[in-house]
Amino acid sequence: MNVYARVLSAITFAEQACPGFRANTSQLALIRTKAHISDADDGTIADKMRDNTTSTTSAYSRVGQSAWCEETYRQLGPRGTLAADALVKKP
Repeated sequence: MNVYARVLSAITFAEQACPGFRANTSQLALIRTKAHISDADDGTIADKMRDNTTSTTSAYSRVGQSAWCEETYRQLGPRGTLAADALVKKP
């Protein structure tokens, strides 16, 4: 559940901060299913996302937009090390 919340938090921020980045909603749904997360967990997920927001914005401020977006895509893009295919780049 922690990883799923971290992924959602990063993607939500990336969609606003990184031009062309979009969530792959079908992959997120698959990740959610594999993690056995139900609708009853949504409140907990929201709390964990709020907790992750501080570290996300701090990292962004520390390394800058380009480096943060690149690293986030490395973790969540097609060959993502955290959640593959959760994030896509649109031209």
